[in-house]
Amino acid sequence: MDPLISTLEEAGSGILLDWQGEPIHFTALVFTDDIVLVSRSHLGMTKNLKIVQRFCNNTGLMINVKTTKGFHFEYKDKTFLYNRLKEWQLGTGVVQCVTPGEVEKYLGALIDPWTGVRLNEWGKTLEERTENLRSALRPMQKLEIFCTYFIHRMYYHLVLAEASRNVQSKLGSFIHGFKEILHLPLYISNGVLYARNRDGGLVIPCLEIQVPIAILKKRVALETSSDKIIHASFQFCQEKNMDIIKELTRLKGMQEV
Repeated sequence: MDPLISTLEEAGSGILLDWQGEPIHFTALVFTDDIVLVSRSHLGMTKNLKIVQRFCNNTGLMINVKTTKGFHFEYKDKTFLYNRLKEWQLGTGVVQCVTPGEVEKYLGALIDPWTGVRLNEWGKTLEERTENLRSALRPMQKLEIFCTYFIHRMYYHLVLAEASRNVQSKLGSFIHGFKEILHLPLYISNGVLYARNRDGGLVIPCLEIQVPIAILKKRVALETSSDKIIHASFQFCQEKNMDIIKELTRLKGMQEV
């Protein structure tokens, strides 16, 4: 993918970000075999897609046009105009446009191009999945499934979407209700759910503690990154990452940790 990225940066039409007075040309985001193209204009994106198609023709790679999505908007007369221009061509196919309110799944997350990462209705999902555990499984089997698959999958989305403390608290209440599924007395302390095995606990992750910690670590990693595009993106979005880090460190749960 490196030759493609280099060609896009050199000959593509991306966007210009400013970082401490230094202009940074930004055209693509790449993760393994997934690529996201950006441009300031519809014509510029057409140029980028032609570069990608030429690269695929020369290397024998193929693009799954059916799973390729895009969107275009412009601000005119105090109004945002969405996807009003001709759809982009990619090879013999057409790139489908994402409309406002529609989400696209990318790297396991629900992405709304207009609002960012959308938090799924995990309260309802968690309730349904825990109800499915009311089967002829042993308590330890239920616990293993719950922690290994349910909680970890939800944990990833909560950190990515940076779920609010209110959301974390509501989901925590569902976890407290898991006592009944495990045939534990409802009056037993919640600490038993979260404590380590050697302390007589069940080692269920405490979302209200671990999610803010993970979000903080993510934010700190971005702040200390040497990638100029990351810092320029914060500046472009007028997002003060250091202020968010300071707010997270002042949370009660974080101070206790």
